[in-house]
Amino acid sequence: MKLKHISLLTLAGMLSAAVYAQEIDYNKAETWGHPKIKAGTDGAALNVLTPTSAKHNTLIKLDKNATYTFSGEIRRAPGTPEAPYLIGFFAYDKNRRLISPQNMAYVKGTQTELVETAVYNTKTLKVKDASKWQKGSWFFVAFDAKDDLSDLPNFNLSSNGIQDIKKVEDGWLVTLAKPLIRGWVEETKVRVHFPGSWHHYTGTGKTKENWVKFGRKFKGISKSGNGEYGKFWENVEYIAPMMILNNKYDKNKEKYNTQLRNLKVEIIK
Repeated sequence: MKLKHISLLTLAGMLSAAVYAQEIDYNKAETWGHPKIKAGTDGAALNVLTPTSAKHNTLIKLDKNATYTFSGEIRRAPGTPEAPYLIGFFAYDKNRRLISPQNMAYVKGTQTELVETAVYNTKTLKVKDASKWQKGSWFFVAFDAKDDLSDLPNFNLSSNGIQDIKKVEDGWLVTLAKPLIRGWVEETKVRVHFPGSWHHYTGTGKTKENWVKFGRKFKGISKSGNGEYGKFWENVEYIAPMMILNNKYDKNKEKYNTQLRNLKVEIIK
């Protein structure tokens, strides 16, 4: 009887948490806890005037059989320039670590292994086969990679940047842009990753003078680390609503005024 009572309490807590995630008022600036998200004007719930990347403070436990969306309406305030926006969900692993695209996205055919120990605080690696590797500031090296991709999301990444790739007698010599922050032993498997420009977006585009609705739906799990349209990455355990607004690299960044209203999270089971 006591065990049953505990189980019922646990279930009640789980249900309460799920309802809470849906009942949060995402239209109130204070629920975001972000200094750049302000109470709205002229019929808007929220105003964001400067380049901002924000996630909501509440993590939602992912039910892999449910459908999720973060929806609402967006526009630019009258007399202000159009501004880019990316709205949707950030994803987290079982340890509640934020999963970035480079933790998941990999270049196919680049899996290989170290032929020498990679020494801490050095910039060179010697690998068995780098014939499909490429130079570029946007590439990362993922260590302790698994052939079956079970390491994804992989958090054992080098800093971004591969400066040089050279064929040598006993393998390939790879020069990184920055020194390694830890060492790796010979025969450790590695592959190349890259930062795809995506999370789980339910709305993307540039703001218009009129209100525009967004609310793409996500359901199911992608079978590829490089993602599938409308599906969550493998091994995602939690999600949180997010907004990336008003690109900081744009010349108009000081003139932006992005407005939002009718924001809500829906979980359909």
